[in-house]
Amino acid sequence: MHNVAKVLILCGLFSSPIAAAAQTAAPAVTVKEGKLLKSSDGRRLGRIDQLDKAKDGTLTTAELFSSSGILYIPVSTISSSDGTNFVTSLSYAEIMKGK
Repeated sequence: MHNVAKVLILCGLFSSPIAAAAQTAAPAVTVKEGKLLKSSDGRRLGRIDQLDKAKDGTLTTAELFSSSGILYIPVSTISSSDGTNFVTSLSYAEIMKGK
């Protein structure tokens, strides 16, 4: 029984720094349908029409319906400084090449 207590104490000591690091991590960007998206070179791509999810529920791809066709933007490339203006790290040329 004494060994079980030692293991529990050690687990608590090692998990504390991990929990503290998780609390100080930057909050994830909440990508939403209807938000305007721009490319890294400042071109307006359009509004996000649909968000695709993986089987585990995480967002994977933002779809935009534009005059150039349907654009697929990986959500992992999207960021926002204020929660309303969204920018992808991809340039317009990179987006059109992947289309």
